[in-house]
Amino acid sequence: MSTQDELTELHAEQKAWQASISKHIEEIKTLEDQLASIIKRKADTDTLRHVEHFQNQFIIQRESLDILRHDCKQYENEIEYIQANAKDKTGIGINSLHDVEQNKLSDFENNFANLKSEFQGFYSSIVN
Repeated sequence: MSTQDELTELHAEQKAWQASISKHIEEIKTLEDQLASIIKRKADTDTLRHVEHFQNQFIIQRESLDILRHDCKQYENEIEYIQANAKDKTGIGINSLHDVEQNKLSDFENNFANLKSEFQGFYSSIVN
């Protein structure tokens, strides 16, 4: 089992993940606003097809963030339980659970970065 200092460090990193998730939610709102501005400018069939694609992708990303936020909260609950009870009930160990959650966020961030890049290319082609 981890020491209190290690648990405090894990908890701090978990809080940073929560902040990152909140930042990504705000980013999606900004991208959705940009997408809405495209509809007002240009409404040809090809553009609308791309708009629909990005709308769907943003919905998927938002759902992924909801799952990440939930999982992150569950992870926080595990840390707090161990801190309060000096007992790890995770089954795989808190450090392994930490790695799993960290990998989930990292995978999301990589996928989201690719989507943002794809969207910015599309947005630039429409706006310019």
